[in-house]
Amino acid sequence: MTPNAANLVDVVSLFDSNQIHIGNGQGRPITSVDSMSFNSSFQPYITLKLNNLLLVPSITKNLVSVNQFAKDDNVFFEFHPNDCFVKC
Repeated sequence: MTPNAANLVDVVSLFDSNQIHIGNGQGRPITSVDSMSFNSSFQPYITLKLNNLLLVPSITKNLVSVNQFAKDDNVFFEFHPNDCFVKC
């Protein structure tokens, strides 16, 4: 999820009542959906993709499903106290 429309390229607008629900149970409208690709900063020849990226203008941070990202890109995450690595 992202609040920033600039993160989307081929936007598919949603006009019905699609929402995400935040921790306090309130709904936030999803206005668009898209996918985006970007190159790894450590291995620029590797392209990673975020599928079904939701535009939710009323959130304040970008959020990613680690599980879905790992499945979509066939990668895994390595977590350390001060670092997180995405590995192929």
